[in-house]
Formats: sequence, C-alpha cells, structure tokens
Amino acid sequence: AVLAGVVELVSGIRRRGTDPAARDAILIGAVTLALALGLLLVNPAYSLEYFIKEAGKTFVLTGITIGVGIFGGYAAIVAVFLAIAGLSPRRADTVAADGAETSQTAGEPA
Repeated sequence: AVLAGVVELVSGIRRRGTDPAARDAILIGAVTLALALGLLLVNPAYSLEYFIKEAGKTFVLTGITIGVGIFGGYAAIVAVFLAIAGLSPRRADTVAADGAETSQTAGEPA
C-alpha cells in the first residue's frame, strides 16, 4: 500500500499542470498512504473478548478484524470517489479535443 500510494501521489504531482485527472491521482495516493499508515498502526496480535447479553455469547475482536475493517473503509471511499469521477460529465472543450484526436488517429483529416 505504501508503494502504490507513493507512486500514485508522485504521478499526480508531476502531472498537476497538464492533466485535469492529476488531482484525482493526488487524492487517491494520499488516501492510500493513509491506509498504509492505518494498517501499520494496528497490532495483529490485538485481542479483545466481550460479551453481548442479548446474544448470550462471548465474541473476540482481533487486530486482523480491525485491519479488514480499515481496508473496507478505504475500498468504499475509493470506489465512491472513482465512481463519481468516472460518471461526471466532461467539459465540451475536452470532448471536442478528444474527438479531434480520435479522428486524427483514425487517418481522417481533422
């Protein structure tokens, strides 16, 4: 997670002035680094036994369960963010520029 976060963050920072999607890369890189930090702070040997009276049972909360919960929260945040970014309407000048690039690569004059 650390390597993926650093790569995403650095690539976003390097493309900041030229690519409108660079801010998405910066944010996802930062959130991925936060995931790595969160997972590093969780002790895998952690164990907490607790009793729920209504269920009449004793349960155990472990560090692994906490780590999975942190990863699930990360996945939900990234999925919602990328879904919003993917389904957002594009500006007309961006669509026109993409259309010109597509027609030039297809061998048609612009």
